[in-house]
Amino acid sequence: MFLNYIKIAWRNIWKSKVITGINVFGLSVAIGAALLLGLTASWEFSFDNFHPNEKDLYQIYFRNYGANGEVEERSNMTIPLVPALLNECPSVLNACRIISGPGQLKYKDKTFGAYSRCADPGILKMFNFPVIEGNKTNPLGELNNAVMTETAAKKYFKEEDPIGKTIELKSLDGWDNYVVTAILKDIPENSSIDFEILTRFEKSYGYEDSKDNWHNSSHEQFVQLRPGTNPATFESQAINVLNKYYAEDIEQAKKDGINPGPGGNYKEIKTIPINEIHFSGITRTGSSIKKSIPVLLIVITIFLLLIACINFINLSVGRSFTRAKEIGMRKMLGAFKRQLFFQLWGEAFFVCFISLIVGLALAMLILPEYNSLFSANLKLVNVLKPMNILGVVISFVLLTLFAGGYPAIVMMQLNTVEVLKGKLKINRKNYFRNGLIVMQFVFSSILICCTLVAWEQLNFLKSKPLGFNKDAVISVPIANLMNGNKLVQLLQDKLQNNSSIKYVSGASNNLGLGKDGSTMTSRVGFRFEEHDVETNWLSASYDYIPTLGIEIIKGRNFNKAYATDSFGIIINEAMWKHLDIKDREPIGLELPINDEGPKMKIVGIMKDYNFQSLHKKIEPLSITLATNNDYIPYAFVQVAGGQYENGMKAVETAWNEILPNQKFYGSFLDENIERQYKREEKLSSIFVSGAILTVIVSCMGLFAISLLVIAQRTKEIGIRKTLGASIMNITVLLSFDFMKLVGLGIVVALPLALYFLDSWLSDFAYHVSIRWWYLLLVALVAIIIALVTVSYQSIRAALMNPVKSLKTE
Repeated sequence: MFLNYIKIAWRNIWKSKVITGINVFGLSVAIGAALLLGLTASWEFSFDNFHPNEKDLYQIYFRNYGANGEVEERSNMTIPLVPALLNECPSVLNACRIISGPGQLKYKDKTFGAYSRCADPGILKMFNFPVIEGNKTNPLGELNNAVMTETAAKKYFKEEDPIGKTIELKSLDGWDNYVVTAILKDIPENSSIDFEILTRFEKSYGYEDSKDNWHNSSHEQFVQLRPGTNPATFESQAINVLNKYYAEDIEQAKKDGINPGPGGNYKEIKTIPINEIHFSGITRTGSSIKKSIPVLLIVITIFLLLIACINFINLSVGRSFTRAKEIGMRKMLGAFKRQLFFQLWGEAFFVCFISLIVGLALAMLILPEYNSLFSANLKLVNVLKPMNILGVVISFVLLTLFAGGYPAIVMMQLNTVEVLKGKLKINRKNYFRNGLIVMQFVFSSILICCTLVAWEQLNFLKSKPLGFNKDAVISVPIANLMNGNKLVQLLQDKLQNNSSIKYVSGASNNLGLGKDGSTMTSRVGFRFEEHDVETNWLSASYDYIPTLGIEIIKGRNFNKAYATDSFGIIINEAMWKHLDIKDREPIGLELPINDEGPKMKIVGIMKDYNFQSLHKKIEPLSITLATNNDYIPYAFVQVAGGQYENGMKAVETAWNEILPNQKFYGSFLDENIERQYKREEKLSSIFVSGAILTVIVSCMGLFAISLLVIAQRTKEIGIRKTLGASIMNITVLLSFDFMKLVGLGIVVALPLALYFLDSWLSDFAYHVSIRWWYLLLVALVAIIIALVTVSYQSIRAALMNPVKSLKTE
């Protein structure tokens, strides 16, 4: 019996090669694309879920309530907070601070670039970074201890045993000795916290100066709560800590008439679960993305599979009427309903199985290109994970039941006598089929609309004037390779006579995302005239402002002729407004930024510029003149107009003369800005690919349905032509029914697309507006695509000889 089902299924599939081909193509493309998109979504959702105690791990951040109902959230934390939380919050089991560490390592007179972090010893107890060799009890027990990953150990020590060996790490004051005490298993790729080398937090830059400072924010912090503790319990305990150590600030906020937050607090500590860090826009840890991206991948995956299933159902139901007599004859000869169901469902299963094999092959074939296009690192071996195998099996069974079950049920319900008499009537209204066609174009129109707006937003992000010269300025990451001020001076000396170079300067913060993947921000807080002030903080050399082409609107730039400029400061318009001194002359005003040091005098006000991504509005910024002891990890070089290539070569040559063993990572700022929006570019590419695939699959289905419907109306077309109908009349008649369905799909799709897009664009402080002509363009594109698809069959039917039409149906 089973072999007979297979034989009949193969015979019927082979008889309808065109319809079968369309079904297999549509399903296999949908399955292949769904597999890749599903794996991508699964990868994004897998971040940081490899820690056994993940339910107890949280990153913490400050939430501050200011004047006019302003709410500020930031993950830059203060150094003394962690000891206070450990001592005063019973719900905290462990806590650690993490900050960037030295960028250069020396061993046996060989110097290497290094990716290191400084952290508290508790990090290895909190997180699943297992020690595979060395001290497993307390590997960071001493200040001069260091641990490294397995890959890093092979990189620096080759075949040597690294345990107990002494390495040197570069600090601003020279080289510091460390003893390697343990080797860690390599950090998983889906970890938001990563490093090659780990040293003690107390060895980080600026620790001694800020260890008791409750207003200097410089790093990120994590807590491990006791098992079963609700994070709200910890947050309420943390408020008591803040009220204790920020008592003066809170009291002053009350005097200033600032309204507290909903809970009656002026300052709060909030938590982010460890497996949500990857989706948080607050934290700077790892590479965060919006959670909407993997969700959209899943939505597109479902859209593709549904559209392919809709095509399959419509074509199967449409083709069922050509097999009505066969089914009627089988029923008359005694076939049971379940036998007919399994035969018809078996044919669908056979087609779906072929499509699954072809889809898997397509996924394997295009995987390298997919990884390249979407900056992914997927491996099809991930499909072999038990949960993924289960997901594929369940999806395949549901697909065959959905795509094959409904047509089989329709066929079984046909009246045997009516079928055999040739009196089978087709329900022209066909609400179910029409509803499925409408759904197809709802999905397609949504994706077309999202594609258009996403590309507009991406182009806007890349082209919006940012207030500084991004085209002619090269950013060169220095990290801890040497003293930044010294390197900037050496670059100036080597490039001063080069006609392609205009300015050389240095700064503590980068713009955009560097070629080495680095970026950095700093914030400071202080009290000014009885209220709290917080500002982004930047240390820079004399020529930083002219290097970037930033406009000074009041006062002046730093000048070597003024010795007092070492205590000078230049603020932006947002900071000017934040100080609330509009009614006074700001130039010459002194700000008590350093608690124990001299006050900083405002020497200039610069025009606001976007020093952060366009996800954020322009915040207060203060620039101070860098001293020899300041951390300057970035150099900036302005190239003379039109000499970009020569300028880059000159800077790279100078770099290689100064640091011959270190790789040059210089890049123009416009590249940094583009790199900053790689996630948005990835999302736009996904929209484009999804839209193209859904449109292709939808059009193939529409083409096949129009082929079947027109074939069923062949005699009607012949009669109309005999009675004088023109080719145009018949073409319009046959196309109009489909165009109504497409139009209805567009009407349903556009409000849904507007809702999704409005939610996505709200993540940006600066974004495009959704204009009315976007919607009109989407409607026109969808209608034209559908019209071209249907018109071919309509015109072909209209051109048929009416005599032949009357004979063939």
